[in-house]
Amino acid sequence: MFIEMASLLDLVSDIMILYCLYLSSHTMWLTVTLFTISCPYYTCYTSLMNFHIADLWKSREKNKGKLTIWKHVTKWFFILPSMVILLVILDLLYMVISLITRPILLVIKILSFNYIDLHKNYDNAADRFF
Repeated sequence: MFIEMASLLDLVSDIMILYCLYLSSHTMWLTVTLFTISCPYYTCYTSLMNFHIADLWKSREKNKGKLTIWKHVTKWFFILPSMVILLVILDLLYMVISLITRPILLVIKILSFNYIDLHKNYDNAADRFF
């Protein structure tokens, strides 16, 4: 829960700094701040874009151009930079949902005297790795 809270507070502070830099005349710092905020999303976007382009070519060769309009539109949506907006929305949604559900799960665990363990299926592979 601490990671989600820290990332949400980091995003809020970044937006506040971005707004202050927008009001000032520091164009270079505004550009650098915009780049550092958007860089992780573009990193994820490029790998997703390459995957969807390869998938589009495979489906085009397999179906010989018989893609439906809806599949074509969704494929191009995931290739265009509008995917970055979707990634930002998903990131914000994940942070908010995590901040809401984790305290509720903690209260359930405390009130049930650890009888109901909702984290017993937790995969600690990342904990073992790091």
